[in-house]
Amino acid sequence: MKPKHIVLIIVVGFSCLLAYSHYQLSRSFRFPGDRGKIYETWETTNNNFKVKITAYYEVGIYMPGAFFVCESASVSSNEWREFKAFRRDDPIPISYLNERFRFINDQTAYLYTADDFSVTLNGGRNWSVWKPLLPQRDGKLVFWALMEAHVETDGTGRAKLTRYDEQVKDRVEIEIQTENFGKTWSVVKS
Repeated sequence: MKPKHIVLIIVVGFSCLLAYSHYQLSRSFRFPGDRGKIYETWETTNNNFKVKITAYYEVGIYMPGAFFVCESASVSSNEWREFKAFRRDDPIPISYLNERFRFINDQTAYLYTADDFSVTLNGGRNWSVWKPLLPQRDGKLVFWALMEAHVETDGTGRAKLTRYDEQVKDRVEIEIQTENFGKTWSVVKS
C-alpha cells in the first residue's frame, strides 16, 4: 500500500472518530435533556376542575435533573391541558409544589414557583402567568425569586420576593400585592 493511501485512511479514520466523539459529547451536555420515567405524581380536585403535577427524571444529559409538568382538566374529563412545564437541577419531591398550590374557589386556583405565579379564573381552562421581573431605578428589569404568596377569596393578596443585590452585597426582600387574583402585582409602598 502506498504511503499516501495510508495517510488518507488515517485522516478519514481520525475525522470519523472526531465526529463521533463530538456527537456523543453534544448529546451528553445538551440543555435541557428529555423527559424520562415518571417518579412521582400528585393530583387534587375541587367541584369543577382538577390539577395534576407529574415529575419526570431527566434523561439524555450529563448531570440530569427533573422535569415537572402541571396540567388541569374539568372534573368530568380526562383531557388534560398542560399549563406549566419546567426543569429543576435535582429530582425534588412534588410536595415542594403541592405546598405552593391553592384552590381559592370552584373556578380559581394558583400555583407559584420561584420563577412565576400561575393563576386560572375559569376552572383551569386558561392560565395567566406573571413573572417577577421588576424595574430598577435605572429602568433595567431585574429578576426576583418568588418566595411565598397568598391570595384571598376577594382577589387581594401579598407575596414576598427576594434577590441578591450586588450594591449591598446581600439578599434583599420586597413585598408585592395584587387585587386581581395574581394576574398582576405591584410593589407595596412603605
